[in-house]
Amino acid sequence: MKVPARREEKALAVSIKEIAKAEGLPITGITILGGRPYVNVSGLDAKMKEKAQKEGLIISKIAVESIGEEVPEGPGTEVERRMFGYRGIVEFFDKGGFLEALSKFENPSEEILKTLRDMFTYRFEDEGWASALTCEAIAYRYEGPPGNKRKAGVLIENVKMMAARKATNRAKRSAVGCGLTSVEEVGVPSEEAPTGDFAEDLEDLLTEIQKLSSASEAKKWGEENKEKIQSLPKEMQNKVKDAWLLRMGEFTDGLVFEVQKISSPEELETWKKEKKEEMEALPSEDRKVVETEVKKKEASLKGTLV
Repeated sequence: MKVPARREEKALAVSIKEIAKAEGLPITGITILGGRPYVNVSGLDAKMKEKAQKEGLIISKIAVESIGEEVPEGPGTEVERRMFGYRGIVEFFDKGGFLEALSKFENPSEEILKTLRDMFTYRFEDEGWASALTCEAIAYRYEGPPGNKRKAGVLIENVKMMAARKATNRAKRSAVGCGLTSVEEVGVPSEEAPTGDFAEDLEDLLTEIQKLSSASEAKKWGEENKEKIQSLPKEMQNKVKDAWLLRMGEFTDGLVFEVQKISSPEELETWKKEKKEEMEALPSEDRKVVETEVKKKEASLKGTLV
């Protein structure tokens, strides 16, 4: 049984390399879920830098702005159904083109400067929406002992963060023309319930995954349920793995969001100590995403010191 598994892993590694080469992505920029490739945050950022370097541009803006809220009809409470919308904005600035055009004016007015800036600024936009029901892994606060946690309220800021992340990544995909769907767009498939003796086990495992409230808890759960998962048919194993990876991905987004809100070196050091266990529990690719965000925050905080 081990040989086929190794062959499968080797084939997957080769496939990732081929996809990465075709899309112009680093290997770490691709995440495989359910046998399908998706671009992650690292991949999109790499494509952004590549575009800027190739075309002689500067990444001048990456931002989001709120565009409203909606409460569609359907299951769940009003708080759970409430959808938050954001517009993601990505801008590239052609400094070389701007300066060349500017050199043709002896004493340019403010109006001319603004017109030239607009002419040489390339803007990409897209929207992202999320509700507690579309990002359950990070949308709820849980209470109770391990293995028997219950939802105890909606974490509105986390839902807004997911909507903003969707908007930003969609704008990035639009800017770089990436052919792969980004990871945060993927939901655990709501397919017809599987039949057979394993259906109940699968449902229990997927329900337990939705109740996990941290990366360290998810890692421990995976270790404790390893044999039970391996006893399932291969297709069901993949469903559990995909659900677990998506959960970990949302915990990763939550950690990134926390880092982005930090405003001082002291606060960052405290965060790193408090989140050490969570960081170590993340899959290696997800951990690299958070580590990259921490390094960016360290650099930006150093820049604010006198």
